[in-house]
Amino acid sequence: MGLNQAATIQEKLIAFGMQADMPVALVENGTSVKQRVVHGVLTQLGELAQQVEARR
Repeated sequence: MGLNQAATIQEKLIAFGMQADMPVALVENGTSVKQRVVHGVLTQLGELAQQVEARR
C-alpha cells in the first residue's frame, strides 16, 4: 500500500462496511533491523501514514 493512498483506502474500506474501529498497523522496512510499526484504528489510517512520511 502506498502511504499516499492511505486516506483513500481508509474512506473506501469504511464506505464498504469495514468497522471504523478496526485495528490497523503500518509496517516500514519489515523484517529488517530498521523495522518500524505504527498502530491505530482504521479511522486514523490517513493520519498514521502522514506521521510515517513526516519521520522519513
